[in-house]
Amino acid sequence: MALRSKASLLLILLLAGAAAAANHAPALAPIEGKNVYLGETLSFNLIAKDLDGDSLFFSGANLPARSTLDPETGQFSWTPNINQLGLHYPTFIVSDDGDPALSTSVIVPVRVLFRTVRQEKDWGFGVKAQSTVFETSDPTDLYPKVDRIEIDGQPAAALDNLEVSADPTLKIELASLYDIDRANLSVLIDGADVGPLSYSDVQTFGAQQNTLSLTLTLSPRGLAAGQHTVSIRSGNSLGYSTQVINLTAGAVRVTDNPLTFPSPFTPGSSNVVIQYTLSQNADIELVIVGSTGEIAKKTLLFKGNEGGRTGLNKVPWDGRTDRGLFAANGIYVAAITDKGNNKILGKAKLTVYK
Repeated sequence: MALRSKASLLLILLLAGAAAAANHAPALAPIEGKNVYLGETLSFNLIAKDLDGDSLFFSGANLPARSTLDPETGQFSWTPNINQLGLHYPTFIVSDDGDPALSTSVIVPVRVLFRTVRQEKDWGFGVKAQSTVFETSDPTDLYPKVDRIEIDGQPAAALDNLEVSADPTLKIELASLYDIDRANLSVLIDGADVGPLSYSDVQTFGAQQNTLSLTLTLSPRGLAAGQHTVSIRSGNSLGYSTQVINLTAGAVRVTDNPLTFPSPFTPGSSNVVIQYTLSQNADIELVIVGSTGEIAKKTLLFKGNEGGRTGLNKVPWDGRTDRGLFAANGIYVAAITDKGNNKILGKAKLTVYK
């Protein structure tokens, strides 16, 4: 019994010694996710401890290109470029020289952000600039995009399903917060390449002269009535995208801001002239409405005649209402209406003063 007890005690001591000699994996301090803006350098140190006092060294996996990690100090440093926008998941590893060698790893999300300050005009009481900070980690946000469209000199209310005449002039403004690659910019109408493009209002920025905005002018002629598509392929070093704008040709348009003169005017002593430009011949109904909403005068102007012909039209009004009386003092609105579909094409204000 005594011998057996001694053997058991010896076994216990041997097992305890083996456990004491067993190596422990090093511990790596927690690291929170990081954000870094383009133009800045992300730098931090890995902090690790080892219960056994072993020597430690650092390494990594999936480290971003052009980043550095010191194997002895654990210092990580990275200055990302524009092509590294987005979320990255580098793995950091600490290893010891114990027997057996053990290691611990951690994945640290790192988000690369683009940030810029946009200056915008505020047309309130006096013109002043407003600063808006914009930031993104999505490269597609920096692709060029259609920012504004003019049709025959008039801003389009939307960027799609546009009504145009058979011979429109389209001005399409492209804008990017980063760059527009003019060398690879192309425009197709109904699948046919428009050909060499001309630009205006080109805005560049920075030492690299990146293009932030430009305006394309397109003047297709003889568009058949119906649907047409304008495809704009644009991009930069981050990638390319295609935007499609749908046009409906054959629609009548007022291609300028309608005017009235003189205003105010006095019925019976002078006429007021309502001036506007039509994209094509059409039957036009000119409706003059008072401030109360009552219709003072309706005039039908036939296709091809003054008021309903392509180009500039000047329609006089002597101030008499449909009842044969002179209009009362007040502010009136002249609505230029396409008789074919009862769509208002434009409006102009005039003032009666007696």
